[in-house]
Amino acid sequence: MIAFVSELTSDDKHPPVETIIAMGNHMNLDVIAQGVETEKARDILISLGCKVFQGYYYSRPLPESAFLEWLDKSSTTSL
Repeated sequence: MIAFVSELTSDDKHPPVETIIAMGNHMNLDVIAQGVETEKARDILISLGCKVFQGYYYSRPLPESAFLEWLDKSSTTSL
C-alpha cells in the first residue's frame, strides 16, 4: 500500500490524492481514505472531495466490546 494520506501535511497540491479521489467520484465509487491520523489530513481530504475516512484520528484498533461502546458514544456526538 502506498501511503498517500501521510503526505497530507500542508495545503500544497497533492496530485496523486486529488487524482484518486476524482477518479473514484467520477465512477460513483465511495472513496475511503485509510490512515487518517490528523485533523489537518482529514480537512485536506474533505476539501478534495473525500467523504469517508478511517484511521487513528478517530480511534485506535479496538476489541469488539470496546468498539461497540465507542460506537454507542459516537452516535450521540459528531465525528
